[in-house]
Amino acid sequence: MWRTIRPLLLLGAFGPTAVLPVAGQDGRNLPAGGVVRFRTSGTAEWVRGTLLRSSGDSLWLRTKDREVVESVAAMDALQILTGHGTRLKEGALVGLGIGVGTTALFLAAFCGGDTLCESDEYLRAGAIFTLPAVVVGGAIGAAIRVERWEAASGGLSRGAATGWIVGVSLRP
Repeated sequence: MWRTIRPLLLLGAFGPTAVLPVAGQDGRNLPAGGVVRFRTSGTAEWVRGTLLRSSGDSLWLRTKDREVVESVAAMDALQILTGHGTRLKEGALVGLGIGVGTTALFLAAFCGGDTLCESDEYLRAGAIFTLPAVVVGGAIGAAIRVERWEAASGGLSRGAATGWIVGVSLRP
């Protein structure tokens, strides 16, 4: 649904030229106004910006401090920002591991020797140590923000003699 509404929002905010998509041979689009990043041959640094427009051989991006025009033939990789996410699952799994480890150490120290523990004590110890660790780990993971990038290989394709080929498609 967001992909349907987003062009309308961009149309209202930036005018009709801001939503012209750059279409590849397989039909995937690089929307004008979308956030993209690219890397050129021989460099490890990504250039990130907002896609302004394109021609058959160049992309225009607005970065934080300037407008960049880059030849598509010079690009090694081009990626589209598809959204943001968190590390909630990873944090909860780390918390689970820490909680289970803490529970095992506690039970090894408390239930050893002549002290015998029954199943309800194992369950209570697991709940006391593991559940808070999972919650804290999940909260820390939820606080970590990550960007989700997708390769734009569908938006660009290598030509035999000309390097990359970019096409512009107007859709009703």
